[in-house]
Amino acid sequence: MKIFNSKTFTFLGNVNLYADDNNLLFVELPDCNLSSKLKCLLYKSELTFKKNNIILKAEKELEKYFRGELKTFTIPIKFINETELSIKVLKTLIKKVPFGKLISYKELSELSNIKNGARFIGNVMSKNNLPIFVPCHRVIKSNGETGGYSASVDIKLKLINFERMCSSK
Repeated sequence: MKIFNSKTFTFLGNVNLYADDNNLLFVELPDCNLSSKLKCLLYKSELTFKKNNIILKAEKELEKYFRGELKTFTIPIKFINETELSIKVLKTLIKKVPFGKLISYKELSELSNIKNGARFIGNVMSKNNLPIFVPCHRVIKSNGETGGYSASVDIKLKLINFERMCSSK
């Protein structure tokens, strides 16, 4: 299997996209190193620094997103090394938390029908391989604090503020 890789520039900095022939697999934001995650996947895969149709579509969607023109991504994605319950949470996040809105870890736990699962939700969000496309930046603490983010809290705040600004227009 070939894994395609491309770097695209955004206001956050360089974003690395990784895809196979059918799905976006990983998104690497600035200040986030996926090397350990990728090692598992690439062990039996060839990494090629070329763009395929999935990478090209992901880049176009990111451009539209960062212009405030795209609120919902349509790029096909694949969850790798995730449990069934984790995938359920990530899909719930995509479907139920729209652009510009925030939800607490506890609320996402309840939406996912997981009792007392706020910590579990936080763990799932911290391992999200597809940030922005799976909008874990929209999940915050119940007290309104941002909580952590796999890249950096600064990037999480930039994404939250960007979506707020676009939503208020």
